Amino acid sequence: MKKNGTIEQAKPIADKDTDLVVLEYDDDTPAEVNRFGRFHKFTHHINLLLGLLLLLLVCGNLYGLLNYQPHPVTLHKTQTIAGVKIVDKNKSEAAKELANAAKSQKINIAINGKSYTYSAVDLGINRDFSAVLDSAYPSPDTLMDKLTAKNESPVLKTYVEKKRLVPTIESKLGQYKTSVDATVSDDNGTLVVNPSKDGMALDFDQIAQQIKQSDMQANLTLTADLKIRPPTILTAAANTAKDQAEALIKPEYGVSTDSNGTKYASLAQKAAWLVFTPDPLKHNIKVSIDSEAAKSTIIKIAQSYSQSAAPKLTLMTTDGSYSVLDEGQPEISVDQSSIDTRLSQFQTAIANNQPYTIPIKLAAQPQEQRNLGTSTGGKFVLVDKAQYKAWAINNTTADRTMVVSTGKPGLETPSGHFTILRKTKLTNMSGCNALAGCWSVPNVPNAQFFTGEGHALHGTYWYVNWGHENHSHGCVNLQLADAAWLYDWTSVGTPVIVV
Repeated sequence: MKKNGTIEQAKPIADKDTDLVVLEYDDDTPAEVNRFGRFHKFTHHINLLLGLLLLLLVCGNLYGLLNYQPHPVTLHKTQTIAGVKIVDKNKSEAAKELANAAKSQKINIAINGKSYTYSAVDLGINRDFSAVLDSAYPSPDTLMDKLTAKNESPVLKTYVEKKRLVPTIESKLGQYKTSVDATVSDDNGTLVVNPSKDGMALDFDQIAQQIKQSDMQANLTLTADLKIRPPTILTAAANTAKDQAEALIKPEYGVSTDSNGTKYASLAQKAAWLVFTPDPLKHNIKVSIDSEAAKSTIIKIAQSYSQSAAPKLTLMTTDGSYSVLDEGQPEISVDQSSIDTRLSQFQTAIANNQPYTIPIKLAAQPQEQRNLGTSTGGKFVLVDKAQYKAWAINNTTADRTMVVSTGKPGLETPSGHFTILRKTKLTNMSGCNALAGCWSVPNVPNAQFFTGEGHALHGTYWYVNWGHENHSHGCVNLQLADAAWLYDWTSVGTPVIVV
């Protein structure tokens, strides 16, 4: 500027509020120059404020695009989703309708000309509607959707649980059975081949694939193919196993004694030793002998030589001699060590399919003799409570030997000499006792009373355990045939001796 006839240079000074540099003049600088500087500073502040507002607007829009969640939209129109007609429903309502349709869907499966109907639940069908619902109810695309979008068509995802599908269908097939393998069975020593049978198999993978490819129409019809399912073990393999088994049990196996002969295992006993093991991988039946079962049989045969003692029963005659009523039997025991020492050789013989007999030792004990009394002469009935027997004796000869059951403990049949007091072909018997309570038995046949208290010889139709226990209320129970015979053999006054 010009001052005192000279021109002065303006001094640059930095503005504290901006990065701009302004020129400062002296107070006598012209007004137009100072106004220009202040205007420039004002416009600069305005531009900064506008820029800040624009930045906030852009950030807000970007946040909204990334996080926008659309509200459910109701489509005022009819559309079909996965085969189900949806009318005027929003997405949530449509999802419920699809779920109900899935539960109520009926699926008809045609098998060999017949149709079987199931529900989707029966067959273990589960459906995922998320993809088809998203397609039917699109939401405004966000920036993230655009960045991750894939060019794919929506798919109704269907899952089939075969562990439910297979048994549900098979349970209704009826005549379509699974295949039957051939077997070998034992019929009391005779080996029998049970032939194999073809079965019918369904292609369940085919059914499952059709279900997955179908929509949810109310009535869906599918087709299942039946195929022949051959057995894993054929009849020919069972015949081979039978031949092998018969060869294994052909040798004789038994037990011998010095005095009581030899006993052999029967064919039925040996057949029980056989073990048939099917092998589906090799399509055959393995045959073997259970050596422990064989050993058990041989021990049982050896023990059959043992017998419990039964005394010889005699009756003294009037001349002092004895008449034998029952020979009885001596006690015989088996020497177990004679069995044990040979069992290993026996099992080796079985393994080699060779016959084998085990020699055993027996030991007999002296037999007891019991005299039941003296003959009265003529006819009389002799009852032995301990041996569960009775005899119809004529002088010293037993015309008939009978099995009886006398009074049980607490209600014992009295011992002693009695006579038959009265006889009746059919009667009702009843009584009460503190031990047995009260009883009433109708239609008791061939009753012969020998005491005034009601003890009688009579037929018994309700008893089965003959020869093993005394079980009556005090009478002498007889088998029906014996009671009828004895009723005709005796008369009123015939002696009865109970020992």
